[in-house]
Amino acid sequence: MSESKSWHSHGMGLVMRSVPEKTFEHWCAMHLSYRYRAHLQMWWPSSTADIDVAGGPLAPGKRVWLELKTTEWNAKKNRHDLYIDLAQLYAYGMNPIPDYYVFPVPPWVDVLGVGGSQTWLSGLDRTSIAYQSQSGDLWFAEWTVVVSGKVLRRALRAELAALPTLLPPKKPMRLAEINGGALAWIPGALQGVQLTGWRDFWVQMETCGDAFDRTAEFLLPVGELSGSSTASHIELIAAVRRIRAGQNRSFDYRAYPRDELNAWVPDDDGVYTRAPTAGRELAEGFQWDTDSDRVLSLLGAGVLDPA
Repeated sequence: MSESKSWHSHGMGLVMRSVPEKTFEHWCAMHLSYRYRAHLQMWWPSSTADIDVAGGPLAPGKRVWLELKTTEWNAKKNRHDLYIDLAQLYAYGMNPIPDYYVFPVPPWVDVLGVGGSQTWLSGLDRTSIAYQSQSGDLWFAEWTVVVSGKVLRRALRAELAALPTLLPPKKPMRLAEINGGALAWIPGALQGVQLTGWRDFWVQMETCGDAFDRTAEFLLPVGELSGSSTASHIELIAAVRRIRAGQNRSFDYRAYPRDELNAWVPDDDGVYTRAPTAGRELAEGFQWDTDSDRVLSLLGAGVLDPA
């Protein structure tokens, strides 16, 4: 991978990406592809999310959006800065699919692969960081974290309320600064917001997360929970288990046309509301396990021992 020399300005002089954003996105996608094989589908939309974790064959399961951000090396201040676009954060909140921000917390100084970062690399080629087998404790997953967009919107509601109401323009905001692998939130409202490690996040998703800050959009056959327009997180998990128990490992994705799936969308109170069809939400399916053994095969579509 060649270095991407992408320079930016946020009113504080020129800064450079700590690690190229496209490289970071590829590392995350490579890990998910290895961890879940064909049991998780991804799509890179032309707008909205960086990665729509769902695209592909329709099937009952769960769906989330990932917004991947890299940090920027500020040589003048000798630190890494994390920026997000408030207008984008606001726009995510207007959609039914839960969103998560993914970003690095660099433990090195300088831009990865040059200058002071060479000390941290200790002779390791920066491309090897994509693979745990080659990089050990330097592996990218060791310093990649996740935070719910819902949590950010709740903490930054005053800043979001100040945005123009119609098509707000991009509004970069410095959320955090990072020194020596330690992240410090800048806005006071974010103090106490907890980050989840990249691998821990997927463990939580595999066991269906929770009803509040680890939510996802559920996709279920129309006949499931047909007597109600709302459901709890516990009821949806029970439905997923029933479906999974009734399928075998030769599951045919084509068995579920788009109009035979309902999307169950979470709200801020932990209640899920049924959408008329999954197609209305442009939902695509992927398979999740709800049991403690973490075999990713919601409908018996295969057995996988995650890395």
